Amino acid sequence: MYKILIVEDDMMIAKTLSSHLEKWDYEVRYVKDFKNVMNDFLEFDPQLVLMDIEMPVMNGLDAAAIIHKAMPETHIVFLTAFDRFDYAVGAMRAGGTDYLVKPFDSAQITACLRKLNLLPESRPRGQAGKCVLHPVFRVAGASLHAGCVARSGGRGDGHECVLLLTLFSHLV
Repeated sequence: MYKILIVEDDMMIAKTLSSHLEKWDYEVRYVKDFKNVMNDFLEFDPQLVLMDIEMPVMNGLDAAAIIHKAMPETHIVFLTAFDRFDYAVGAMRAGGTDYLVKPFDSAQITACLRKLNLLPESRPRGQAGKCVLHPVFRVAGASLHAGCVARSGGRGDGHECVLLLTLFSHLV
């Protein structure tokens, strides 16, 4: 069973993510005391960390750099409300493997898990539909470089979920 640590200061997002991921039979924890993020990480030893960037006490980019140095095989996916290119570059430099812009939905989380080969083949137990973390999607359009994004999860109503998949290696 894969372990996922959620480091997110918005408890509504952390609990919703946790609930969604537990339906896939992941072992999930979320950090409640941001003074002890590194202790929680070392104690839990997750395969994946879902990390906010702007948090109390410690910046997510700094925490990720420490985690990546200690355990480079751990995947780090950043969750942020800031759709800024410099944050995306910083996330990749800190050892991040992906970058999701809030608000996002479960389809983006699922795509991320699939990309990292951490997705079980079956559907979540007891789930016919999808869990929506936020009902509104961010429309990014032309503000992001086409080589850096992949569009996925359109709802058929004109909104698109934008998932930042890769940055060019010369930027990292």
